[in-house]
Amino acid sequence: MDWVGNARHGVALPYNYPSDSQWQEHFQFAQLHIADQTRALHLYPAWADWLFGRGLHLLVRLEHRA
Repeated sequence: MDWVGNARHGVALPYNYPSDSQWQEHFQFAQLHIADQTRALHLYPAWADWLFGRGLHLLVRLEHRA
């Protein structure tokens, strides 16, 4: 879906998706913690989710760690 939404606008598409552990490292470095998260975003019809979903989507609410 990166290509569909961005290629025609000249956006660079490195297809470099961080793993869950890499996201955790980024959050820790920024002194943030996950307050809430979901992977079930239901962005696509059920018949298309197997191709476009694949667990790549993540919605996270972060909070600053004091």
